[in-house]
Amino acid sequence: MNAKHQLNMKANSLFLPPALLLAAVSTGLCQPVITTQPSSLTNIAGTTATFSVEATGTPPLFYQWQFGVSDLLDQTAATLVLTNVQFGNAGPYTVVVTNSGGSATSAVATLTVLIPPRISRVRLSGQAATSQDVSHQYLSNSASPGANLIFTVIALGTAPLYYQWQFNGEDLPGQTGRSLALTNVQLTNAGEYAIVVTNVAGATSQVATLTVDPTFTKITTSPIVTDGAYSAGGTWGDFNNDGFLDLFVPNGTDGSAYVPFLYRNNGDGTFTKVTSGPPVNLAADSYSACWGDYDNDGNLDLFVATTIFITTTATVLLPRSPRAARSTSTVIPGVLLGRTTTTTAFWICSLPEATAGAITSTATTATATIGSRSN
Repeated sequence: MNAKHQLNMKANSLFLPPALLLAAVSTGLCQPVITTQPSSLTNIAGTTATFSVEATGTPPLFYQWQFGVSDLLDQTAATLVLTNVQFGNAGPYTVVVTNSGGSATSAVATLTVLIPPRISRVRLSGQAATSQDVSHQYLSNSASPGANLIFTVIALGTAPLYYQWQFNGEDLPGQTGRSLALTNVQLTNAGEYAIVVTNVAGATSQVATLTVDPTFTKITTSPIVTDGAYSAGGTWGDFNNDGFLDLFVPNGTDGSAYVPFLYRNNGDGTFTKVTSGPPVNLAADSYSACWGDYDNDGNLDLFVATTIFITTTATVLLPRSPRAARSTSTVIPGVLLGRTTTTTAFWICSLPEATAGAITSTATTATATIGSRSN
């Protein structure tokens, strides 16, 4: 290699690096370059979240913050300040930096908003009666001795939520679920029950005061409280004239017929279930019934309203001839739950000469309108 060629190579090597450097410097001074990306944040609801970005480039630099894919109105500074953040503010944030040479978009910064726990309700319920029920809600926080109760809390907030039940200011060991069960409550169980709910964002509590009223003692055994059926109500009456109120419970649901329940009061706080004869052998789809002295003989009779015909026609058998048996089945056209249906009703009259606790019926048929009866 001659000396002239070597000199040309040295000259090229001297001028090439400055040219590349000049190009790089020229490009850096024009198009924005983000040097510090905005960072993701985790905030408790109600606090202030602040995002910031740093960039270089030929001034002036312009900023536009975005939430998702939408521009945020008037958010055109290098810093984005969000006050009183709520759950709706949570999500992805970016910023676009522009100048005369072009633009650069930042990496995504995510805002996570933690919601402190909030108790919306603490309710008191009784023990479920059938598999169709979850519980029977109480109208007040008062119960009778012997009751089986359930306190349940409904709380909102960022999961997971943690629970701790307290009684009169002291933690109840092991009671860390949404519900607190109290079995066979007594006067000593009366007091203040508090639920403390916590999560990563904070804690809250609510107190429910339980009173135990000894005026009545809850019956927790015997068929009158353990029988399960589709029952919408009941009616009390002393059908056997022994001075103690007895209970009749009609059953039925959605057009399906079921036999009702009749419980004879033993006078000692217990009841005996009547299992034979009318009315407990007459299946019907019934939601209501009432006692009344239909034939003015001094003995309570039973009126049952149904939504379908029963397979056995229920009737009245009146005592003391020559009074004739009267009709007990009435057909009442009507509307039930918005659909046309045939509604029937029947009386079942007790006989004073019958065995104590018995109710008797015989068959006849007649038609009547609402509010009247056939004679």
